[in-house]
Amino acid sequence: MSGVFHEGSHSCPECKRNAILEQGREQVTLLSDGLRLKEEGKDRVEWNNQDFVAAVRAKAREIALENGHVSVDDLHKWADAMGIYPAHKNCWGTVFRGKDWVFVTWVQSTRATARGRWVRAWGVRDRWHF
Repeated sequence: MSGVFHEGSHSCPECKRNAILEQGREQVTLLSDGLRLKEEGKDRVEWNNQDFVAAVRAKAREIALENGHVSVDDLHKWADAMGIYPAHKNCWGTVFRGKDWVFVTWVQSTRATARGRWVRAWGVRDRWHF
């Protein structure tokens, strides 16, 4: 009975299908909005920590070229030794943004605050030929 107008609450198959499709559209919108907001947040954090990000990226590149890959743990150790810290803790997540980096493997974090979780190790794209 396609095209039939229904009033009130009901549960015909066509209306159920339409309701499910509409929910899916809303979820896609919410997901795309969430991803957009996430990227905007990363942009702001990176912008507000430009000098820190530039210094840490340079060191990350150096370590990755020397060892084949680099993790955020390696960068925390270096930054701690140098006495440099970002203005915001989320800044660490912006270091490996961009096309210069490629995910290589997982390594288990040795930092106490990471509680043994697995973190990504990154390589320089030119070296890995991806």
